[in-house]
Amino acid sequence: MESFRHLFLRRRSGQEASQNDRLNHVERVEAAHQTRLDAGDKKFDKLSADMAQLLKVQNALLMHEITGNGIEKLKTVKSELDTYLATRN
Repeated sequence: MESFRHLFLRRRSGQEASQNDRLNHVERVEAAHQTRLDAGDKKFDKLSADMAQLLKVQNALLMHEITGNGIEKLKTVKSELDTYLATRN
């Protein structure tokens, strides 16, 4: 009876080791995916800020074209765009 118990325990510890290996692999893969998701989120945030700035500039240009004046507004927006481009990285 004791020999069967020993065989059972040895087989069980082998199965546990195999499960631990699989679990460790899954955790590593999940961590890699989370890193990629975080990088994607940062990229989308940056693109969103870029798009907002471009829309602001485009709006100023349209208003200037429609009204024929507002050169000071264009200067202000150009300055803001220059600052944004210089500090976006």
